[in-house]
Amino acid sequence: MFFLFYDYNMGLFNQILMKFGAEKHLWMNESSALYMIAIPTIWQYVGFYFVIVLTGISTIPEDIYESAYLDGITGFKKTIYITLPLIKGVLKSSLILVITGTLKIFDLAWTIAPKGIPNGKTYLLGTYQYHIVYDAYRVGYGCAIAVLIVVIGLGISLLVNKFLKEEEL
Repeated sequence: MFFLFYDYNMGLFNQILMKFGAEKHLWMNESSALYMIAIPTIWQYVGFYFVIVLTGISTIPEDIYESAYLDGITGFKKTIYITLPLIKGVLKSSLILVITGTLKIFDLAWTIAPKGIPNGKTYLLGTYQYHIVYDAYRVGYGCAIAVLIVVIGLGISLLVNKFLKEEEL
């Protein structure tokens, strides 16, 4: 869908610009191509993480909010001092899923900008690995990239777990 939005001649974004009297814009240029891939990727997954965080918030008992209200805590302080600490585990799990998920993005990036167009600027680890294995026929190098993806994912997950460790009572 976003591939069609970005099309120079008949894309939705350029059609909207032309309706308002502006010039057409080349959305997939070297300076903004990576952003044009990031936008639909974020759009695809934001609902999933929203549901996870909303479910975590719904598990907080109302009694805690009521007692905080009686103590005079409202608005932003309620979020900082009550909600966020109580859903720390949910946020940690979501953060790990986000970080490891970004390492294996392939489908949208390859559909919107196949073979790293323009000029290889949009290669991500997954798309670069695919290009190396199936276009350049370098299977060993592609396997090394796959191992690198796993190692980076594990390393980042361990760092997130270390920095967001729950305090023991």
